[in-house]
Amino acid sequence: MPGFSTHQWQLIDAELQRNPKKYGLPARRRKSIVIGSYNALKLGKDVNSAKQWDFLTQFVSRFDLLAVQEVMDDLSGVRRLLKSLGSRYKLVVSDTTGAFPGDRGLRERLAFIYRPSRIHLKELVSDITYDRSHIIATLRKDIKTWNKFFNDLENENLQRVQNNQRPKSLSKVSHPAFLSFIRTPHCAAFLIKARNGAKPVEFLGVNAHALYGNSKEERNREFLALLDWIVQRAKSPEKMYHRNMILMADLNMFFVCVFCGLTNTSLHRCLRSDIQSCL
Repeated sequence: MPGFSTHQWQLIDAELQRNPKKYGLPARRRKSIVIGSYNALKLGKDVNSAKQWDFLTQFVSRFDLLAVQEVMDDLSGVRRLLKSLGSRYKLVVSDTTGAFPGDRGLRERLAFIYRPSRIHLKELVSDITYDRSHIIATLRKDIKTWNKFFNDLENENLQRVQNNQRPKSLSKVSHPAFLSFIRTPHCAAFLIKARNGAKPVEFLGVNAHALYGNSKEERNREFLALLDWIVQRAKSPEKMYHRNMILMADLNMFFVCVFCGLTNTSLHRCLRSDIQSCL
């Protein structure tokens, strides 16, 4: 988050108070709950100013359930955020994903922040993974393609070493097919409590930070693999913990605004300077 001046923060606060909907800040309603997803961009202990924490607190407090991506391995940041929210909110967080412990790379956690007065966390908390047999089957589909991939990478890395450059890791190059998630998706079961005559609703929240990668094709492969997991799981509803699933994620995908037709990376924010022009 940029280091704004006091005057700039005053302008930001005034603008958000004037038109919160324009910036994707949902309004609370008595007979509904607010669910969302938020990439916190390396949420750790390095958020320096008190105003930045205040801004994060104001944003998160708009939601009854928020899936958060890019929570850093050091939990002091998200714990500070939770403390600033008070006893109204609780946290469930995954272990690190994105890099093997001790390896170079950005290790992050996936978290759910929820309001117990409206949302109840149930027993199921789990990761979504592709098992070894599925990965091996993918490798065996086209041995020649994979052999060429590994040979090309080895030759490129030899050349990089000769030029005093760091070799590329397997996580930094585009693979010829999907093997496994670069960041393991995390899921948890929730219950929306009965209120104002409405019946309780149970669902599985799926929190994911999908691969951006080096190409559209690489992004699509991981996105479609996640959808395939959800679809295949839904084919046996009698075995599911909950039949309802909600994908709450930073998918790194490009979508088209249904109002104005412009391409954007977000489902809730239009590229036009004033979203009201699309509504």
